[in-house]
Amino acid sequence: MAVDRRLGAGLAILAFSFAFPYVYDRYQGFKLILDNAPEKLPNISAFASAEIKFRDEVKNCEDAVMDESRGIAFLSCDSSRDHWDVIMGTSIDPAESGAIYKFDYASTPNTLVRLSLSNFPRPADFHPLGISYHSQSNTLFVVNHRSSGPAIELFSYADHDSTALYHIRTLTHPLIHAPNAVTALSATSLLITNDHFFSIRAWPFLSRLEAYLAVPIGSVVHVDFSAPDVHMTQLARLPLPNGIAMVNATTLAIASTSRPGVYFYDVHRPTDGGSIKLELKRVIKTRFAPDNLRVDSQGRLLVAGHPHPPSIEAAIQWSKRGDRSRDAEARPRSPSWVAEWDGRRARDLYVGGEYGFSSTAVRDVGRGIVIVVGLFERGILVGRE
Repeated sequence: MAVDRRLGAGLAILAFSFAFPYVYDRYQGFKLILDNAPEKLPNISAFASAEIKFRDEVKNCEDAVMDESRGIAFLSCDSSRDHWDVIMGTSIDPAESGAIYKFDYASTPNTLVRLSLSNFPRPADFHPLGISYHSQSNTLFVVNHRSSGPAIELFSYADHDSTALYHIRTLTHPLIHAPNAVTALSATSLLITNDHFFSIRAWPFLSRLEAYLAVPIGSVVHVDFSAPDVHMTQLARLPLPNGIAMVNATTLAIASTSRPGVYFYDVHRPTDGGSIKLELKRVIKTRFAPDNLRVDSQGRLLVAGHPHPPSIEAAIQWSKRGDRSRDAEARPRSPSWVAEWDGRRARDLYVGGEYGFSSTAVRDVGRGIVIVVGLFERGILVGRE
């Protein structure tokens, strides 16, 4: 009997030792929510000046990429995200399609142009999310959450004075089942994050459970279409992988939104033409739920995200209940958090503030400009350093 009790106690201690890191991690996540209540957040701005531009021209811009050599940024925006957001579970038919905008931030005055989609088969069913730009080939890669299912769209922007993107091809595959962010390794090689294993469109309860429990079953996929046959390989799994960016030639950063932090991987590229491999090297915790990642020309990682996820949820629930005639200004607000990581320390660039829902920040180092876009926000924030 005494042996049985000791065995039981030993098994209980063993189970607790395995469970404790996960339980403590979840405790830290929920504590973050309490600590970051909007009324508790400070208003921080590291910019010499900041201005919200184009409030009446764009809204719901989730992602942005820069071409510093030309002083332009591409913005991925979808005004229909109020009613069509398959990641968040809002599936009311959208009133209109999304768009890619070209923001010429180096011109005086700044200009913003909605780019038309040339040769695109169904422009009314274009709902862009994550984007990546490969400047050497003038190729823009776009995650498109179509009504028929997700895809990666490839567009050419070879004529830099054009007001149109030319559609090259569409990539679909069972491994691209819940795409969120994309980063181009070359003109024919991509890395994509699938933020969930259980798609919210097919498995709404399991999808939310996966996110709340931070189960590490989201995926990172390598896509190679250099040959006639498209080759796709799953490289890693982690909890709700979101933004993705190459920090340098051998280091990849991936944001985990449900277990707030950034995962850093060594990237191993085989010489025999096989698929790349990822080796986890480090995880840094963030004080907010990170969304998208960008790297500036000095190698600093820009992390934008959401300090108070319940505020995001309140905004989503408002969208589900509201009809399209309601004033969007009545939508519940969610604060922003933008930070940078230089490999040694983090620095806050923008916290709280007038501009909410921050999802991506990009920087032109030479011109001293930071652009922040917001998931459910009107306009874009342009900060000058």
